[in-house]
Amino acid sequence: MKLEALPDASLAASGPGRAPNGNFVVSELKVTIAAKSDPSQTQPLALENASADFSQDNMHVASAVDGNDETGWAISPQFGKLHEAIFETKDDAGHDGGSVLTITISQQYPDGKHLLGKFRLSVTDGTRPLTRPKLPDAVTAALAVPKDQRTDERAAAIAAHYRSLDSELTRLAAEVKTAADQMKNARALGIQDLAWALINNPAFLFNR
Repeated sequence: MKLEALPDASLAASGPGRAPNGNFVVSELKVTIAAKSDPSQTQPLALENASADFSQDNMHVASAVDGNDETGWAISPQFGKLHEAIFETKDDAGHDGGSVLTITISQQYPDGKHLLGKFRLSVTDGTRPLTRPKLPDAVTAALAVPKDQRTDERAAAIAAHYRSLDSELTRLAAEVKTAADQMKNARALGIQDLAWALINNPAFLFNR
């Protein structure tokens, strides 16, 4: 499961939290699962192996799944940036015919202001252990800027990184480069063509 805290210009200090400085505290992340055929019969899912791109001192992301609402994950002093945390389920889970997940984000910081302002949740059934690749600094900086405020350079950095993740596109680009390199050496191509023609010439075959 991935929890992304998203910056936004409408939030104080661009967020991603609602505190005056843009911080937030996720006290506990809780998940239950039920069969789609009977969503009322829920069971808790234990989460473990928490990781994040950044954690505030003494408020590590692991505190968001330690069963204690008095601890939690926060991101001071890295405000106004996109942050993400990944959690694994302790055991495999799922039901034939589909499942219903219920996700609860408990936020119990005493002042009542350290709440997520903008966020996104996503899940995967990928094989554990999951790894959270680190984004290049240029891409992280570009994503921290709202889409309608990004420069052409920032947009290009995001697009280039996205294309680099496409293995098929990478393979085709490599083939194009190889072909281009071969075309630069026209003499070598000519010699190869001549050799092929001679080898397949009937007179050459007879004399051989």
